[in-house]
Amino acid sequence: MLPPLAGGGTVCGVAALVLLIVSTATDFWIQHRHIENWDNQGLWRYCISHRCRPHTIAVAFWDATRAFMLLSVLSCFAGVVLGLTAFTNGTKSRRVRTAGIALILSGRF
Repeated sequence: MLPPLAGGGTVCGVAALVLLIVSTATDFWIQHRHIENWDNQGLWRYCISHRCRPHTIAVAFWDATRAFMLLSVLSCFAGVVLGLTAFTNGTKSRRVRTAGIALILSGRF
C-alpha cells in the first residue's frame, strides 16, 4: 500500500518541476530600471532595450548557478517520474521513498 501522502507529494513535485523549468529558462533573474525601460539578465542571456544576447563572459558564479539549476531540474524530473511510476505499478513504497529523496535532493540543489 502506498503511503497516504504520496499523491500530494507527487502533485507538489510536478508543480515544482514546472516552476524550476520556468525559472531556469527565463531572463528575469536580475532587473535594472533605466530612464524609460527595463534591462534584465538571466542565466543564459541578458536583454538591453528588448534586444537579447547570450552571455559571452564566463563568470564562475553564473556557471555554478547554471550547473546547480540543471542538477535540480534533473533530480526533480527523476523524482516525479519515480512518483508517477509508483502509482502505475501498484504498491511500491520503495519507489515512493526514492522519489521523495530525489525531490529533497532537488530542493537542496
